[in-house]
Amino acid sequence: MENAMSVQRLSACLYEEKLLLEELLFKLEEEQLILVSGRHRWLERATAEVENVLRTINSMESTRIDIMVGVAEELELDAGAQATMSEVAEAVGEPWSEVLLGSRESMKSLMSQITQMIAGNRDLITRGLASTTELLVALGVSAGVAYGPDGESKPVAGLAKLVDASI
Repeated sequence: MENAMSVQRLSACLYEEKLLLEELLFKLEEEQLILVSGRHRWLERATAEVENVLRTINSMESTRIDIMVGVAEELELDAGAQATMSEVAEAVGEPWSEVLLGSRESMKSLMSQITQMIAGNRDLITRGLASTTELLVALGVSAGVAYGPDGESKPVAGLAKLVDASI
């Protein structure tokens, strides 16, 4: 098969992308453990690590798209740049089709787990913010900003109570 090298590059790229998704899931789980523990000292660092992995994934995704376009063109697929992994896998034949489809299924599973982890972390952060706001209200101190159901921020009076007048 004359396009075996291109398909091999695509397979290697998919493997690297899968490893990055696994790393992202790991970093999100670390972030969740920090949130659950209530020891938020490392939360900013954990969030920065998640963002760093996301940047790397975005870069790898661009590389994968470029390789996919090249493979689709070599295979002379009608869809060309819009070819899906299924179309490429079908056109390339065995054993590569099984490898490509297996990679796609692994990545879909990881994306599902990542989506669930993100939702869980978001829930923990939202509950933590609500608890903090309730505590501040109970103490008679305003947090300065409130968020509505639509996510829009609204100023709240009383922020000056947080400032020591002797400063």
